[in-house]
Amino acid sequence: MKMSRKNPATPNSKSRYKMHFRKWHRRLGFLAAIFLLNLSITGLLLNHYQALSLHKNFVSASLLLNWYGVKAPKSATCQSQKELKVCQIGDQYFINGSYWMESSSDSLLLAESPLGITFVTNDTVYWLTDSGQLIDQVSITDSIDSAAISATIEDEHLLIETLSGLYSFDEQVFDWKEINTEVDFQSLERVVLERDKLSDLQDKYRSRQITQLKLVQDLHSGAIFGVTGTLFTDITALILIWLVISGFVTWYRRRSKTST
Repeated sequence: MKMSRKNPATPNSKSRYKMHFRKWHRRLGFLAAIFLLNLSITGLLLNHYQALSLHKNFVSASLLLNWYGVKAPKSATCQSQKELKVCQIGDQYFINGSYWMESSSDSLLLAESPLGITFVTNDTVYWLTDSGQLIDQVSITDSIDSAAISATIEDEHLLIETLSGLYSFDEQVFDWKEINTEVDFQSLERVVLERDKLSDLQDKYRSRQITQLKLVQDLHSGAIFGVTGTLFTDITALILIWLVISGFVTWYRRRSKTST
C-alpha cells in the first residue's frame, strides 16, 4: 500500500510568504511610527498654539530661513533726529535697531515738533519721545481719503501734501484742515548704512518672516518639503491604512485557527 506524500514546496512557499509579509509589516510599521510621532507632537503644538504664542514668535535659525528661501531686501533707508534713528527695510520699521512695526507705507518726515518727534508715513503720523516711545498717532487716509506724498513742519505746524490738496494738522481739534497756501516741501535726508549695520538689519528682517506656527503647520502636513513632503504624507497615510487592515486580518486568521 503506497502512502501519498504532500508536496513539500507548498508549506515552504507559504512560510516564505509569511516571512516577507512580517518583514515588510515591521519595516512599514517603523516608518509609520515615525510619521505618527511627528503627527502627535505637531498636533499637540497646534492644539495649544495660542498658549505657546507660536503665532507671535518667529523662526530665527538661518538654516531654516534658507530652506524656506527667505531673502532680505538689498537696501534700507534710515532717518535720524536727535538720538532717534528710524530705519525701513522692506515692509518693516526699526527704531534704534529694535523692531517697531510692519507697514508698506514709505517714510516722508522725521522732525521735531511741539508734540514730540514727528514721524510721517504715507498713511499715518506718529509722535515719539526721544527714546522712541509712542506718544500718539493719527491716520491720514481715514480723515482725508488720500495718502500723503510729502510732509514738512512750518511754524511748528505739520503740513502734508496729498493728491487731493494741501492739509495742515490742527492740534486743538486733533484733525486735518485743508489750506491753500504755497508750501516748500523739501526732500527727506536719508542716512546711508554701513555694510555691517545693513547686514544686521537684514538678519533682523529675515528673522521675522516665518512664524513658529507656520513651521509646525508645515511639519504637520509635510509641506515643509514641498510637493515631495505632501506626497510622502499621503503615501504614509495609505501605509497606515494598510497596516491597520493587514493587522486586523492577521489577528482574525490567528483567532480562527485557535478557535478551531
